[in-house]
Amino acid sequence: MMEDVLHSVVEANLISSCFVVSSDGIALALAEKVGAITVKETKTAGVNSAVRLGIERSKAGRFMILPADIPIISPPDIHTALSLDSDNADVVISPSRGFDGTNLLLFSKEKPVELSYDRNSFWNHLGMSAGRSVSVAVYNEPRVALDVDSEDDLITLAELEINIPSVNFAKRVLVNGPRNREL
Repeated sequence: MMEDVLHSVVEANLISSCFVVSSDGIALALAEKVGAITVKETKTAGVNSAVRLGIERSKAGRFMILPADIPIISPPDIHTALSLDSDNADVVISPSRGFDGTNLLLFSKEKPVELSYDRNSFWNHLGMSAGRSVSVAVYNEPRVALDVDSEDDLITLAELEINIPSVNFAKRVLVNGPRNREL
């Protein structure tokens, strides 16, 4: 899945400013191979910690946070989110399909978002942003909303008629693998 996300970032011409934060050497090697900047976590401390670490290492003025489990995000999705940001939205948020997760988060250093990638992160990020009187745009696009957290998500991914590594992998896993377990 991360390979597909990185491919979209490459195609969007943003890979040179892409930070991949992980404690996993294989993930970091894959990111480095396509030209992303890698940040090795010394220990896995959760998504909020990883995102903070990436932000600390970056010298950028604004940040787009993309998780590795949204494999069908497209370069136009990335550019649409960026255009919403440049059209006067201080924060751009994309929800997961269940509106309980945040699958894209875009904000500036001047108007940062308090990170809340635990339970109900979409509503937490939305509420905290709105509570600070910043302008917020919600980008609700099915390609961005599909994250793979459960077998149902994997089934949805496998049913897509697109030829990308994540879809092909999902099809193989579902043919050969066990059912009804959390990924």
